[in-house]
Amino acid sequence: MSIKDPNEDEPHWTDSASDSSDDDAGETSDNKDNKTSTSKTKAASRKKRRNRKKQRRFKARRAGRKNRHARSADPNIRTILDTGTDMEIIGLGWHIDHRWAGHSMTIDGPLEGMNGKEELPIVAGVTAHDTKDGPILIGIGVTAYDSRPKQEESLLNPNAISHFCDIDERPMHRDGRQSLITDCGEVKIHVENSRLPYICTRMPTQRELQLLPINWIVPKCETVLKETLI
Repeated sequence: MSIKDPNEDEPHWTDSASDSSDDDAGETSDNKDNKTSTSKTKAASRKKRRNRKKQRRFKARRAGRKNRHARSADPNIRTILDTGTDMEIIGLGWHIDHRWAGHSMTIDGPLEGMNGKEELPIVAGVTAHDTKDGPILIGIGVTAYDSRPKQEESLLNPNAISHFCDIDERPMHRDGRQSLITDCGEVKIHVENSRLPYICTRMPTQRELQLLPINWIVPKCETVLKETLI
């Protein structure tokens, strides 16, 4: 027979399974947080890589467009601003937008390669000029057209076209803009040998003709046609 000591404490039983399950739950929650954080980091990294690829592709396309424009812009093809010409004449680098049927003009050889007087058709033409912000389309609604393959220079009379558009031939060192001003931007005027003003022009692409507005510095209308041929 055993006698229980009244001063002896009752034994305390510990639920080891419960404690271990709590620890497991805590570890599982931490693991989930770590996995979520890792997945978010990977997603952000993938997004950055995609953005970098898009930027590289965009820069490559933009550089390609600039290279194509540079290749297509022949430095010999230009449009000269000549106050002495009686009629605007266009050659290479111009897209024929409209032909004024039945109308022509006799031109007395102002351009290189012309032999005496020649009968040239009257048309409406469009050319492109490249700026740092993109190409600008310039239109002449009534002009003579010289279709010879070697006709690289075109002629515009700045006094005549100033009736329909703004043109500032003053050099920049004299507080001038030295530009043909259009609604889509300024067309830079260059000067050769301090005497010959001209603008760089090229043949516009079909996409440019479809998407870009045409700045008609001489309107394409019968009123101007009649006034020009008087």
